[in-house]
Order: sequence, then structure tokens, then C-alpha cells
Amino acid sequence: MMSVLQARLLWLIVDGQRPSPSKPPADPSVNNTTNKPLPFSSDDYKEWICLWNEHIQWLESDLAAMGLMRGAIEYRQREHI
Repeated sequence: MMSVLQARLLWLIVDGQRPSPSKPPADPSVNNTTNKPLPFSSDDYKEWICLWNEHIQWLESDLAAMGLMRGAIEYRQREHI
């Protein structure tokens, strides 16, 4: 199983060496003075997009690793994980 996860670049997630990035807020920040959403071209909005994409990519990799492990074990073994 370890070799399969390594081949798919998922082992570092399972091993814990690639920790989950912190989840960014659901909505991008608002301007404190106008209480309006940040413009799409602002640096803060671009940073929020990068953080959100990083978080989603980690979640997708985590789910892929879980799916591989779950498919590789017998039903009775799942109770012990």
C-alpha cells in the first residue's frame, strides 16, 4: 500500500509530513472602510484565492489517499482503522 501511495504522491499526507493547510475564510475579506467585498484585482483577494486553492488541493489528495486505502483493505479490517 505504501508504494502505491508513494507512486501517486500521496504518501506524505498519510505519513503526516504534509500537514493540512489552515482553512481560509469562506468568503474573501471585505474592505474595512466601505464594507464592500475586495475587488478581484486586489492583492488580498488574490492571496485568498491561492490559500483556498491550496486547501482544496490538499483535501482532494487526502480523499484520494483515503479512497485507495479503503479499496485495498477487506471490509472487516475497516473497523480497526
